Amino acid sequence: MNEQTPHSRDYGFLAGLLTGTVVGAGVALWLTPSGTAEARGRVTASARRLGDDLRSKTDGIRDQVAGAVARGAHDLQQFVVAGKTDHRSL
Repeated sequence: MNEQTPHSRDYGFLAGLLTGTVVGAGVALWLTPSGTAEARGRVTASARRLGDDLRSKTDGIRDQVAGAVARGAHDLQQFVVAGKTDHRSL
């Protein structure tokens, strides 16, 4: 006589799940505004630092590449001049 059908237990579980979800969402909304502004500030500061670090590293690499290209162009020019001089003497 004290039998519970699986069907009635399922509704109890679903009602508890729904109640917990609503309470959890309410607590999250109540606590979020100050947390969101703080988190947004931390993310923004981290993104700026990352951008600055990346910019300084790429500037250094750009300068190194520009120096290597300039040295290569100078060496090539000297090679061409030397080749013309050697060709004329033949």
